Amino acid sequence: MPKPMLIGLVWGIALLISGGLRLWGELRPLPLQAPSALVLLIVFLPSIFLGVWIVLATASGVDDGTRESKTFD
Repeated sequence: MPKPMLIGLVWGIALLISGGLRLWGELRPLPLQAPSALVLLIVFLPSIFLGVWIVLATASGVDDGTRESKTFD
């Protein structure tokens, strides 16, 4: 897929999501009451996943040719 088309698709999807959230906010004006456990999960889960992924990638020692060599001259 060409890059300008991909950018347009992503922006279009973001615009639809934004419009949908705005409409939902107008139809339901009361604040959303989310449980604190859910909020903590949403906040910390992505960083935990990325941290585990980085640790596992470096611990596995798999060199796919994209990293710099660890040998010195």
